[in-house]
Amino acid sequence: YLRGMARKISNLPDNAPLTTSMYAACGAGSGLFMAAVACPTELVKCRLQIQSEGHVSYTGPMNCTRSIIRNRGILGMYKGLSPTLLRE
Repeated sequence: YLRGMARKISNLPDNAPLTTSMYAACGAGSGLFMAAVACPTELVKCRLQIQSEGHVSYTGPMNCTRSIIRNRGILGMYKGLSPTLLRE
């Protein structure tokens, strides 16, 4: 999908090869999209994993998600996005 967009932006024909910088831009775009999807999932997974047996804060993934959104708003789901972007 991103390759097609790169061709349209740079007015390249469909059969023309992309340049190295275009491939790099496509890779960066893919990494950004992946991080935006994975970050909330990773946050919920980590919150559920760090619960101790004596102190259970969440009853499941949906309860954890609701709690984060209620306490921190939708942007709270993206806590830790910077390290995820650096990793990707």
